[in-house]
Amino acid sequence: MAPDRDTTRLMQRLAGDAITLTAGLRTPIDLDVVAERLGLQTAWGESRILPAEGQLLRGAAGWTVAVADSKAGRPRARFTMAHEIGHYLLETYGIPRPATEGDYWRTEELCHYFAGHLLVPPVAVGWVAEAPSSGPLEVLRRAALAAKRTAVSPQALSHRLGDEIHCCAFSEISLRPPSPRARGVIRWSVEKNFSWLGMGPRSHVRADHYLAPALAALREAAPGEIRTGYLNGLPAAAVRRFETIWLVGLEPALLERDPDRNLAQLCFPVLRSDRVGAPPLPSAPHPGIECEVISGAATGSRSSVAVAQAADHGARWVASSQGSA
Repeated sequence: MAPDRDTTRLMQRLAGDAITLTAGLRTPIDLDVVAERLGLQTAWGESRILPAEGQLLRGAAGWTVAVADSKAGRPRARFTMAHEIGHYLLETYGIPRPATEGDYWRTEELCHYFAGHLLVPPVAVGWVAEAPSSGPLEVLRRAALAAKRTAVSPQALSHRLGDEIHCCAFSEISLRPPSPRARGVIRWSVEKNFSWLGMGPRSHVRADHYLAPALAALREAAPGEIRTGYLNGLPAAAVRRFETIWLVGLEPALLERDPDRNLAQLCFPVLRSDRVGAPPLPSAPHPGIECEVISGAATGSRSSVAVAQAADHGARWVASSQGSA
């Protein structure tokens, strides 16, 4: 469902504030600096006092954004912190707190949206958006590198890219299904512009499913190894990430006419191997706090519609990111 006019205005305002708040910062974005620019305190590792992964708190000394995870460099902790900063911005906008379940999920989507824009700047999106003309392998390679340099999860990055790169779809599949009859489980998928896998979260991949041979081949791959070929009729690339695989599918009809669309449904020859893990980042311990609970973050890592394009600055971003921690 398309967002209504008021939601669209809020998304545009949040995207603009994300750009303003990250001005002059290199990736990965330092969220303590972003919070300081807003006059907020941050608290990492508050699992003893938080019933949720993250919360926006107001006390006598002002506002604090608290996250249960003590590892400030972990993608999930960073997304939670950015999400809660989004809640603070909505407070400053004068947006009423949710009164219904629908209002709650609308607010959560807005904060996910802001978190994606805060953590993945337009220049990173633009750099990945240049890749589809070179095929799904280049999309996956750039997406993996962008996720590493912005310190976000593949899921958060994929949602951020979903509305920018109209010819691409993304998914992550677990190779450890709970049922012995399943070959894998869909963890999440981003198919905003065309149907590719056509399977929602928690869907089981059975032995007779077209994905099963690909999963069997990828079980033999080493972590970080990339394979490419055709999957369900579309050019695709996949990287093994320990017990999961990250898939990218390319719809050539949205890029250009593809005479090879009717080639074999699945072909996964090994092209090359790359290690795609992100380096560890230092933690940022903070003292405990006592204050009023304003919001609690949802546990997902979904951001939605991307607005800005910055492909012209992609090469500069890549070069400047080489020395990022």
